Amino acid sequence: MKNSTKIALTSAFVGILLFGGQMPNAFAQQPQSQSSANTSVLRIGSRGQAVKEAQIVLKQEGFYKGPINGIFSSQMQSAVKAFQRSESITADGIIGAETQAAFK
Repeated sequence: MKNSTKIALTSAFVGILLFGGQMPNAFAQQPQSQSSANTSVLRIGSRGQAVKEAQIVLKQEGFYKGPINGIFSSQMQSAVKAFQRSESITADGIIGAETQAAFK
């Protein structure tokens, strides 16, 4: 993975974490879930810049073939599962802390 992509994705996730799992008003419609480590997760229905950054990474790595639109669709979920399998992560299709760490 390219360093600029890692930095951009890391920045997106840091932004989520700085807001305590809640995005600013521009992303207020984004569903948020909390894991035991109090990190936000991205899943079907999630929207926003963090999803867009994940789409870019997954596309560059050859897992995602869809549009870069910031919408976590079923196509995105399939790409996440494929990425997780390639990294020996439980393939649940959700971008949580373990998958976020694998993006870095």
